[in-house]
Amino acid sequence: MSTASLSSLPVEVLLDNLLDFLALADLAHLSATSRFFHALCNDDILWKRKLIEDFNYPRVLDARTSGYKLLYKGMKQPKVYAWGSVENGRLGLSAQEINRSVVRAFGGVPQPVELEFFSQKGIQIVQLTAGGWSFNALDSTGTLWVWGQLNASVFAFNGDPFSHPGRRAVVPHRINFSDSVKFRSVASGRSQFSALDSRGSVWTFRSWGRPYRLVSPHLARVEQIACGWDFSAALTATGEVYIWWPGNGEFARVGDEHEAAEARPRQPGREREGIIEATGWEMSAEPLELPSLGSLEDPRGQAATEPLKIVQIACGTDFVVALTNANQVLKIDVGEGGGDDGFQMLRQSFRTGRRWVYLPLFSEAKRVAMLPAFQSGKPVPEDMRITHVSAQFNTFVAYSTGSSSVVLMGTSGHGPDMSPSVVPALQHRNVISVVLGDYHRAALTAQGELLTWGSFSSGALGLGDPYKLEPGTPGGFRTIGERDRGQRTRQTPPEVEEPTPVNFHFGQENASPTFCFSAAAAGWHVGALVLDLEEKREPPRVTVASSSAVEGAEPPLEHDPEDPTMPGSFTRNGSAAGTRVRGVPPFTGARIGQHTADGRFEPQEPDLTRAMGLYGIRLGYPARGVLRGAHPRGD
Repeated sequence: MSTASLSSLPVEVLLDNLLDFLALADLAHLSATSRFFHALCNDDILWKRKLIEDFNYPRVLDARTSGYKLLYKGMKQPKVYAWGSVENGRLGLSAQEINRSVVRAFGGVPQPVELEFFSQKGIQIVQLTAGGWSFNALDSTGTLWVWGQLNASVFAFNGDPFSHPGRRAVVPHRINFSDSVKFRSVASGRSQFSALDSRGSVWTFRSWGRPYRLVSPHLARVEQIACGWDFSAALTATGEVYIWWPGNGEFARVGDEHEAAEARPRQPGREREGIIEATGWEMSAEPLELPSLGSLEDPRGQAATEPLKIVQIACGTDFVVALTNANQVLKIDVGEGGGDDGFQMLRQSFRTGRRWVYLPLFSEAKRVAMLPAFQSGKPVPEDMRITHVSAQFNTFVAYSTGSSSVVLMGTSGHGPDMSPSVVPALQHRNVISVVLGDYHRAALTAQGELLTWGSFSSGALGLGDPYKLEPGTPGGFRTIGERDRGQRTRQTPPEVEEPTPVNFHFGQENASPTFCFSAAAAGWHVGALVLDLEEKREPPRVTVASSSAVEGAEPPLEHDPEDPTMPGSFTRNGSAAGTRVRGVPPFTGARIGQHTADGRFEPQEPDLTRAMGLYGIRLGYPARGVLRGAHPRGD
C-alpha cells in the first residue's frame, strides 16, 4: 500500500493552503530538501503574499511580477530618499540635512538625500506617494506619515493646528488616529489624498488633522483607490468606479460645515513634536458612478471564465484610465465636475451617452507593432498584454511586463485613433512604473533601477550636482564654458532627453549597490524607496541549515528565534502577526543531519529520492495571479 507524501500534493494546494502559513525557518528547511521544493519555496506569488501579510505591502502598486523574495529580505531596512525643490518643506529634510550653498545655487537638492529619520527609528515605509507640495507615506504597521504642505494655495501660520490644510510639516510627522485605524494603501492628488484602511473603508484628507471616512453603500468592497488633480476615485471588487471632488460641491460644503462646528482654539501643549493627532469623522455622501462597460466587445470570446470588468484604474487631471480583465485600456473624461452644477452636468452626460473610450493602439499587440517606433526599433511581442496603467497630471502610461516589456504613453486629449508616445529607451527594459512631475519624469525597472529625464526642475532629476558632473554628462552642462557661465549666472543645465540612471550614493566611494522598489513624483520633487543590497548587518544568532545540497539554490533566509515574526499588523485571520492559523498543522522544519558525540551538528545531504524531482513541477504555475486583484502638480 502506497502512502501519500507532501510532494504528491498538487502545486496549487501547497502554494495556496500550506506554504503561506510556514515560518521562515520552515520554508528554508523545506527548500533544502529537493529541487522541486526549492522552486516552490521561491515562487513569486508566495513571496508577494508574505510581503502583503507581514509588511502591509500594497496589493496594487506597480507592474512588478518578480523579485518579491528580494524585497522581503530587504524590507527590514528600506530607506527613504527625496530630492528636488525644498519649497514648502516638501523633502522632509531638516536644516542640518540640507546643503544651503547647493540650494541657493539650484533652488533645491539635485541628488538623492536619505531621510535618515526613518532608518534611525526602524520605520519601514512600504508605499510613498507625492502631492503637489508634499509626500504621503505608509509604513509596515499601517500607519501614515506625511511631510511638506498638503495645500500650499492657502496660508497657515506655524502655530495653526493640522486641521488647517495649509499647515506645514517640515520634517516627517506621524498621523495618530484615536481609534487605531490601520491603512493598506494611499493615493495622492495635488492638494488632497485618500487612504484605504484595513477594513476596506475609504478616507479623504483635505487636511492632515481632520480626515473623514466616506460612508456610502457603493463603497462596501473597495479594491483600489486613486487620485487625480482635485478628485478621488475608488474601484470596487465588482468593477464599478466611483469618483468625488473633496474640495468642491457637496463634499466641500459638508466638510466646511463640519470644520466650522468642530473648530476649537488651539490648546498649548496638546500637540506632540512629530505627531499629528487626527480627529476622524464620517461623511455620508454619494460619489458619482462612472458608466458601465456597456457594449464593449470582449476579445476573449467564449474562452472568458468571468464577465468583462475593470480591474485597475488611474487618474489624471480631468480623466480616468482603466484596465479590464481582458487587458483592454480604456479612458473617460470627467472634466471639472466638482461643483454642484458640474457634478449634475457630468451625471447627465453619463446618462445620455458619454462612455468609456476603448484605446486599441494601447491594447492590441498587432496595432502597437505597426507604430513607427517599433517598426524601426525593437519589435513588439506577439503575445503582448498590457497589465498595468498609471496616470499623473495630463499623461497616462500603459505597460506590459517581462524582458520584452512595452511602455506606451498618452495624454488627456487622446482619442481611440491617436497613436501613443513611445520612448525607445524604455522598451524591452522591464519598466514597471512611470511617475511624472511638472517637467520631469522617472521610470522604475524590475531590476531596481530608477531612470529620470526631462527638465532640471530645481534638481528633480536627481542626477547630481551639475557643477561636479563631467561636461556632456546627462544632468550636467554640455561644455566646460557653459558650466562656468552657469556657475556665474546661476543658470541650470539643459534638459535630459535620454532616461538616465539615478545614483543613490552620488559622490560616495565604495558604496553598496542599491535596489529601488518604488518611486513617486509630482511638482518639482521626487521620492524613492530603496534597499542597500550589501549593507553590513550583525551576524544572526541562528541560521537555517545550508541548502548547498541543491544545485543552484539560494542561501536561506536568516531566522532570529527572539524575533520569530516579521513586523506588520495584518494576517490572514486578523490576528497578531506570527499567530499560527488554527487547524493548520505546523511543519517541523527538522534540520537534515546528525549530532556528533561532542554535541556538534553535522548536516547531511538530503535523500532526493524521497521527494518529487524537478520534472514534477507543473509548467507555468509561477505566472499565476499576474492580474490579481495620480498626478498632482506643484506650483
